[in-house]
Amino acid sequence: VRCVQETGLIALVSTLAVLGLFVGLSYNEQESSRVIDESTFANIHEVRTQHFFLNLTVNFDTKTLSGSNTLTLQSQTRRLQQVILDAYHLEIKQVVDQNFNMLDYEHVTPTSDQKDLGQYLVIYLREPAKRGEIFNITIFYSTAKEQDTISWLEPEQTAGGKYPYLYSQCESILCRQVAPLQDTPAVKATYSAVIRTPKALRPFLSANETDSYEDEDFRYSSFRNDIPIPSYLFAIVVGRLEERQVGKRTAVITEAEQIDECAKELEDLEPVSYTHLRAHETGRNLVCRLLLEKKKKIHSQ
Repeated sequence: VRCVQETGLIALVSTLAVLGLFVGLSYNEQESSRVIDESTFANIHEVRTQHFFLNLTVNFDTKTLSGSNTLTLQSQTRRLQQVILDAYHLEIKQVVDQNFNMLDYEHVTPTSDQKDLGQYLVIYLREPAKRGEIFNITIFYSTAKEQDTISWLEPEQTAGGKYPYLYSQCESILCRQVAPLQDTPAVKATYSAVIRTPKALRPFLSANETDSYEDEDFRYSSFRNDIPIPSYLFAIVVGRLEERQVGKRTAVITEAEQIDECAKELEDLEPVSYTHLRAHETGRNLVCRLLLEKKKKIHSQ
């Protein structure tokens, strides 16, 4: 009997230990999911972006991007009542849900100790979203002329000297000046876009071009990136641009006046070792930042 009692006691203690470990792990996982991300105002522990779709017009006269961003979101909580997005130097015009119902919102300028993060947009849902529920929100907006993410060049600042040029730099938390979104490396999402530009100019994004057509005045270019990326990897450039393949997976994009020189300079890009190249695959394109100096052996040949 004593042996049976001791065995039962050992089993009970073991069971309690396992349960304690399980509870501890569950608690730690719950706590880790709520770790404060100091780079964003977004309520990322309550809702996550799965995909976003940009429908934008590039206006070189006003130096703005205008249009909409449609976010596909998934609730991470039992009763989601609001969505908070980073939105800095943006003019918010309207917010609607997937049924085109108008949604109430507040565009908030934070206190002085948080001003480096910009502003944020609080969107109030008409009905609470359940955990796991996927839904869409569309924000109509325009960018501000005074902001830090997009550089607008006058024609005389370009190699060709005839057409304007723009390029973006969203790293590290500046994509919130391009579109309202969850602007943090903690969130990765796929994205697509339709960009309307003057007919003479061509846009490129950190995504694959899927379609392009023109009317009398404008060019309409469609893009899609099916690999989830953080928002800082979103990029856009618009100008009198050409693209030339320099390898099976790599290409050079620049102004027509510089395409020959740049293609020649980067003709050895394809075999560059990955120890010297930090890259992000987006289909056939290789969107990357070069982290290397020119190879000495190239110049010695």
